[in-house]
Amino acid sequence: MTPTYFYRVDEFVATSGRGERKEESFSHSLDFHFDSLAESKKQAYEYYTDRLLFLAKESDYFLPFTPATDASPGLIAAYSLTLYFVECYDEEEYYLHGLEGVDDDEKRRAGEIEAEVFAL
Repeated sequence: MTPTYFYRVDEFVATSGRGERKEESFSHSLDFHFDSLAESKKQAYEYYTDRLLFLAKESDYFLPFTPATDASPGLIAAYSLTLYFVECYDEEEYYLHGLEGVDDDEKRRAGEIEAEVFAL
């Protein structure tokens, strides 16, 4: 079976149940499927960058944001934002290759896979 490729941005935000307005955690995934894989990549990176800037600097949450690795419950809100290159065979078989919001080794491996696909 020939895979399809696209990009996905996953977002998770938590405030550790503190405060009246923002008690629930929030998660959201958005897929980027365009006619051109290059356009999908462009749109995904623009969205990722916009969300990252919003979460890091401009959010209206009652607590300041920080990456989940630096979170202190009740003092700050935590967020995780990840951009993936998705290799999809069907709804049950797909692979997420992390390009942003992951460690350097995963980012490197994902970049190599992405480059191979673009070279086809």
